[in-house]
Formats: sequence, structure tokens, C-alpha cells
Amino acid sequence: MDQFKLINDTSGHGAGDNLIKAVADCLQSELFAGDLLYRLGGDEFGILLSNVDHYEARSIATRLIKSVKRMSFTWSGIAHRVSISIGVVIINDQSQERQAVMSQADVAMYSAKENGRGRLHVYDVHDKKLSRLQDEMDWVHRINDALGSGAFCLMRERIVPLCDEQGAAREYNELLVRMRYQGELLSPGQFMPAAERFGLMPQIDRWVVKAVFDYLQSNPEVVASRPLFAINISGQSLCEESFLEFVYRQLRRSHIDPGLICFEITETVAITNFSAVSRFIDRVHELGGQFALDDFGTGMSSFGYLQELAVDFVKIDGMFVHDIDKNPVHEAMVRSINDISHVLGKKTIAEFVERQTVFDYLAEIGVDFAQGYLHGRPVPLEEKIS
Repeated sequence: MDQFKLINDTSGHGAGDNLIKAVADCLQSELFAGDLLYRLGGDEFGILLSNVDHYEARSIATRLIKSVKRMSFTWSGIAHRVSISIGVVIINDQSQERQAVMSQADVAMYSAKENGRGRLHVYDVHDKKLSRLQDEMDWVHRINDALGSGAFCLMRERIVPLCDEQGAAREYNELLVRMRYQGELLSPGQFMPAAERFGLMPQIDRWVVKAVFDYLQSNPEVVASRPLFAINISGQSLCEESFLEFVYRQLRRSHIDPGLICFEITETVAITNFSAVSRFIDRVHELGGQFALDDFGTGMSSFGYLQELAVDFVKIDGMFVHDIDKNPVHEAMVRSINDISHVLGKKTIAEFVERQTVFDYLAEIGVDFAQGYLHGRPVPLEEKIS
């Protein structure tokens, strides 16, 4: 089913449950004797057609799509448009085991959704686009397995004050998620694209939040030193009303001071989801937490948005920072971002600081914090940073 979650979120689970029943009845009414309809879970159905060829399967799938599109579904006086996307795979003597066939149908269905929803796509082993999609969906299964088996872990990277002569600055770390797979520790670039594409980011974000609060609850000596931990949040989570409620519950459960937490989003996410981000920031501040805007400077309207977002920290994108001692244009950009952020009452953090000369330039400019490999690579959350 297309955009089922939207109906669930806006009209409630009662509407969602009744819509699933209505769609199931509609599909069943279009099938012949011997055809089998199954609910696979959530908003997904599977149909096993008997004794049909490639063309007949396409014809039946097209009929099912049109029948559901003609459906009338009204809940609490509100009419909802309903559509389905179908992936078709032909089972023959060359077909692999059952799980492989299901996976192929799944890939074809996602391809149909990407082509505009309310469509069908027939699986073709020679289709390169489907092959790439299949690889990404393999990552979906790995991510789900990792969430279920505890194969995710947290690293932390130190954020260093550029001026702390008295040594009184608060310890500040950004938390980074990693995934254990086949004896390796995978970086986000290897699994996050699939998680983002297939809507798994809220599950990963929730895992991170719970893991951080569990760690703090189990280590009172860490809490006593009042560190600040930055947690990255995806745009998908920010747009879920239930995500902030989840954060509330974790805070109540663990009794952790919200002042130890700084949520972090990228500038791109902020611009794309401006209203949702603004609401989220306001509620985080009501809790007593803080907020950072990551990768600042990548957007075309950065300064205009910065004035409207009540963030506490602005992280200057590393593309401007890494060669600031050699590139006068980048130096001017960093100075501008730093000056405007300070006028707006926000602290600045320079990313991608890997050389001492860059660190010294940033100190001269007046940037507040530096983050990068100059002061050490990320280490496991439980490991003390020297």
C-alpha cells in the first residue's frame, strides 16, 4: 500500500486497520479460484497466482491497481485516496529458493513505488537498476538483523574548546553510530543510505537515544562530571510526533538530566523540514536540552535560516575548514559564519580540523570549538578519551 503510514499518523491506527481490511476485500474480489492472497505484515500483501504467464500476471496486477484506486475509503468524515504498488516475479524452473523469490518481488515493488506509486514493475534479472536496488535491500535486512541482535555500537569523537586556559571547559563529544558486520566495524556511509531510503532511520535514532541514556544511567561517575553528548537525528525522526514522546519516556525512565544532551541535525534537514525542526528545537529547549546545526554553510540561504532557528551551536562545514590556512575564500566564509553566529548568540564548532595550523587559524578567528582527527579519532563510548 502507498503512503499507508500517512493515513495511520493523521487518522489513527483504527483508520489504518480498517483500511487494510478494505484493501484485502478489494484484492480478494478481483482474484480467481486457486489464487492465494496473504497479508505479509503491516501494509504489505502477497498474492500467489496459479498457471499464468508474464502477460497474464501483468494484466491481473494492472486490474488490482485500478480496482484499489477506484475504492472509496472514508474515516471520520474524511475521504482518503488509496493506491497500491505491485512487484511481479515469475516463478519457473529456474527460480531460486522461496526467500529469494520474495526478495525479488520486494525489489520490484519498491521500484514501482519509486516510479510514481500506483504502478507495477516486473522483476528482470538483467535490470541493472533492480540489481542496485537489490543490493540496498540486502542492507535493509542486515540493518534489521543488527537492530535485533545488538550489532550496533556507539563511538564518540572529542570536541575541543579553542580557548580554555583555565582548563574549566565542559567535556563535549559527538556520538557516532557504527554497525558490526562479519567481523568489521562499518561506518555510516556503508549502511545509512539504505536506512534513509527505506525509512529505517527512526529505528536507528531510537536505538542511539536509548543506548546513550542506558550508558549514562549505568555510569553515575560520568554524569557527575556533567559532559555534553551530541546525538545526530535524522529528518525522518524529526517528522514523527512519536519520536519526541519516545525521548520523553527515555528521560523519565533513566532520570538523566536533559542538560547533558545536545541533539544535532544537518543544515539540509533543517531547511527541508523547517517547521518540524523549529517545533522540535522549541520542545527540546523546554526539556532543558540543547541543539546544534551541523554542516552549516552548505545551503544557499544559510544565514536567513540561521536567524530563524533557535539552535545553541553552529557547526561550520568541514569543506570550508580543512584548508582555511591556504584558501582565503574559505577563510572569509568561516569568519562570516563565526561572526554572524556570535551576533545571534550561538557558539561555533569547526569540523574537519586535522592540522595544527588550521587549529591556530580558527583560534585567531575566534571560533569556539574544534572537531577533527587532530585531537584523536573516534573511540568506543565506554573508553575514556585522553
